Amino acid sequence: MQIEVRNLSIGTELENDIYDDHGVLLLKAGQPVTERFLQVLRNRGIRQVKSDAPTPTNESVYHSATSRALDEAVDACADQVGHVSDQWPSEKARPFTRRGVLSVAQRSKRLAHTRQRLGNAIGRFMIAGPAVAAGSLDIDLLERDLVEVAKLVGDDPYTALLARELRGGDAQLYEEGIHAAVVAIAIAVYMGFGDADIMDVGFATMFSDLGLLRLPDAIRAAPYLNAEQRRTLEQHPVHTADALDQAGAKLARQIIAYQTHERVDGSGYPRKRHGMFITPLARIAGIAHAFITRCAARPHRPAMLPYDAMVAILQASRAGRFDTTAVRAFLDVMSLFPIGSCVELSDERAARVWQSNLKLHTDPVVAVIDGRGKATDELIDLAKVRTVKIVRAIPNPMNKCA
Repeated sequence: MQIEVRNLSIGTELENDIYDDHGVLLLKAGQPVTERFLQVLRNRGIRQVKSDAPTPTNESVYHSATSRALDEAVDACADQVGHVSDQWPSEKARPFTRRGVLSVAQRSKRLAHTRQRLGNAIGRFMIAGPAVAAGSLDIDLLERDLVEVAKLVGDDPYTALLARELRGGDAQLYEEGIHAAVVAIAIAVYMGFGDADIMDVGFATMFSDLGLLRLPDAIRAAPYLNAEQRRTLEQHPVHTADALDQAGAKLARQIIAYQTHERVDGSGYPRKRHGMFITPLARIAGIAHAFITRCAARPHRPAMLPYDAMVAILQASRAGRFDTTAVRAFLDVMSLFPIGSCVELSDERAARVWQSNLKLHTDPVVAVIDGRGKATDELIDLAKVRTVKIVRAIPNPMNKCA
C-alpha cells in the first residue's frame, strides 16, 4: 500500500514497516515518525512510501545467514538510538593540528621505513587473504599487522598517506586494502574517534573486498559486465561478511565491511541502504575505499590521477552519494590535491604534495621535485607563500608520485 509522505504525522507510530520504491526499509513498525525522518525523506525527494514488504523477484540479491544477522543488528541499532547516522563523535580530538612540517630529509627517512612496514603487511595479507576468504584462517593472525598500520598512521599520518604505492598485478586487492585502511584510519583519527573505532574501521576497510575472491575470475577480470554479472559482483560484500564471520571477526567489523559499498542516497549495494541505516564508520570506509580504487587501474579503465579521484568523490558527495561530514574530513586530511600526488606550480616547476594544511584545501605543503620525480630539499608551504600556487595536477614523473 502506498502512503503519501505529506500524510505522515510526527509522533505517529506505524502499524507496519515502511519501505521506499527499491524495497529499502525506512522505518520499522512501532517506531514513531519524527521531524528528522520526514526531513530525510524530503531531502531524498521521496513523496510516497510503501507499507508492505517488497515482493521477492528473480533479481533479488543474494542473502546469507550472516548478512541477515548484520541487517538485523543495524536495524536494532537504529531502533535504540533513532538513527545509526547520529553517532558521530564531537569535534574535540584534532591531532593533525599538532603536526609540524618535517624537512625532506626527515620525511624521506620516515617514508622509507613506513613503505617497508606497509609492504610487509601487504605481503602477509596477500598470503593469508585467500585462506581468510575460504574460511580456513583465524582473523587474529592478521591483527598485529592492523595494529602496526594504525600505529604508523597515529605516529605520523602524513608520512603514512605519502607512502601510497599501487603497483597492481596479483597484489592489487591487498595493496588497495592496506592503503584504503590507512586513509580510513587517518579520517577517523582526525574526526576524533576512539581507539577501538579506529581499529574497527581500519580492519573492515582492509578486508572490504575480500569477498571478491569468492567470485569467478571471469567476473573479476571482465572489462564489461552484463546485468546478471553486475548482480553477481554486487554480492561480494555478502561473501566478505560470511568470510569475516567464519574467521571470528567481531560484529562491528563485519557490519562496516558489509556496508562499505553502500551509499547514503540508497544507490549502493548489496542492500541499497540509505543514510539512516549506514553506520558512520562504514561511511568513512566507503570514502577511503572509493578513493584508493579510483587511483588504481581496472579492466574497464586506467588509473585516475589522485586529484581526479578526489574531484569524483566531491562530485558524488554533492550528488548525495557520500556523507558530507565524512567527505569534509577526508578533504581536510588529504587536501584537494591529495598527499603524494604531483602538481605543476605557477612558476612552472613540478612538486609533490607533502602535507595538507587541513581546511586550506588548495594550499598544501609541497616539495619541489626534479625531472626524475625525486624530491629536492625545497619545501613550500603554499598557505604562507602567496607568490606561488598550484596550476594543475600532473601525471607521475617516473611513477614517483602516487
